[in-house]
Amino acid sequence: KSRATQLVQTVERVLMSVQSDTDLLRAENYIHSRTTRFVLESDPSLVGPVVRRLRADLQAAGICDEYAALRTGIAVEEALLNAVYHGNLEVPSSLKWDDETEFDRLASARRLLSPYRERKVRIRLRCTPDLATIAISDDGPGFDRTTIPDPNDPEMMVRPTGRGLVLMQTLTDGMEFNPKGNRVTLRKLRAGGPT
Repeated sequence: KSRATQLVQTVERVLMSVQSDTDLLRAENYIHSRTTRFVLESDPSLVGPVVRRLRADLQAAGICDEYAALRTGIAVEEALLNAVYHGNLEVPSSLKWDDETEFDRLASARRLLSPYRERKVRIRLRCTPDLATIAISDDGPGFDRTTIPDPNDPEMMVRPTGRGLVLMQTLTDGMEFNPKGNRVTLRKLRAGGPT
């Protein structure tokens, strides 16, 4: 083949690739739902990167603008930390009242011991045109969900425990626990969407 023929073929491939990318972006407008799933070890250092990815997915799906995604991300982070520490590792929040170093020491120790080290945190984000649901479950024993604090109680924001549940309630459009108390589902309505 001559250089001119090779050059023409190369240009044709580039143009076809650009057209394919344009078609792909156009097709994105017709996605009806997206689902993102994670299965994590009980490692708190994974929480930040997962939350950033979920925030990006919420924005890409048109559910949230940057500000709403940040607020929702705070709620998701609290839910994930609860799943890791209180669900899978069964570290009691009461340890934070006296000595937070004991809380951290027990969490670190349990990450190495059975049955705690085998437990996983599962996250499923499902976005439809008007609603995102974020389900977070752990393999722990669960908790009594009737003990969820009142988010309107001003004392909740100064206590060393319970703030996460308050933030989850106030920064999303809905929060539900399964009967066992080891799965929480957070809902976020599309900004400007139906209520």
